[in-house]
Amino acid sequence: MLRELLSLTLKIQSYLEKIGIVVSKKLVNHTNKITEINEHFKNMSNALSSEASDSLFENVETVVGAITASYYRIETLGQALCAIRKCHKYTQKYLL
Repeated sequence: MLRELLSLTLKIQSYLEKIGIVVSKKLVNHTNKITEINEHFKNMSNALSSEASDSLFENVETVVGAITASYYRIETLGQALCAIRKCHKYTQKYLL
């Protein structure tokens, strides 16, 4: 699950960069995958809304909401994965 979360996170970040949204180029590499995923979502959240949270779930809500214009309440990693999958599909369909 964490590998898929990280993979989709990096793809979404790449799509944002392809359409001209500048996402922080801060090197993100942690041994803890959840921390690494959150850092990527913090960077995307800052780029899309100029604010970020320390909470992975809040950052996922912000990014997915900004991209898809849909609200997802995220309280578990499973819900985060589901929302990120939908966001990834949306970016593939509409942004490229």
